[in-house]
Amino acid sequence: MNESQHIVWTTLAAKPDYADKNSYLIYGMNTPTTIPYNPSTTPDVLDITITKDLVSPVFLNTCSTLSSDHVPVLIDARCRSSFLSPPVCPDLRRTDWSKFQACLEAELPSNPDLPNEMAIDACVKELSSLISKALTDSTPMCRPRDDPQPPLPARTQDEIRLKNRLRRQWQITRDPAIKA
Repeated sequence: MNESQHIVWTTLAAKPDYADKNSYLIYGMNTPTTIPYNPSTTPDVLDITITKDLVSPVFLNTCSTLSSDHVPVLIDARCRSSFLSPPVCPDLRRTDWSKFQACLEAELPSNPDLPNEMAIDACVKELSSLISKALTDSTPMCRPRDDPQPPLPARTQDEIRLKNRLRRQWQITRDPAIKA
């Protein structure tokens, strides 16, 4: 959560009429989104959605198939995307770190002069830019088509299913034998 989001959230919690005065809409589930293990405690709604100036309605659905005491909430807001195509993300697992280091070392100034805060800020911005450029230059944007992601072995997939099933059983029963 960035600073402006934190300020809005704190203000909404402290002043209930703030949402009305500033055209915020607050959505929440009618059913609890956390079911505590301790039967003496009360289930509660932990997930809310705050919107502003959203033209279309917001629909909230729960996803109760996961193995947790928290019920995730899926938010469906029908709005237009400003992206013509999805953003391209680099595959950091395929980064050539030797090339990254060489690119960075070639561009870094050896002994920058930092007499004041403005010079330090400028140097930090330049360093950030150089790191981003070196990462872009040394990381392929996607996996080559002839090198697909290898599937997990069947035994590993079976182990994951067993672990998830046992976790769900333990969350319901709290049986120490199942947890072990």
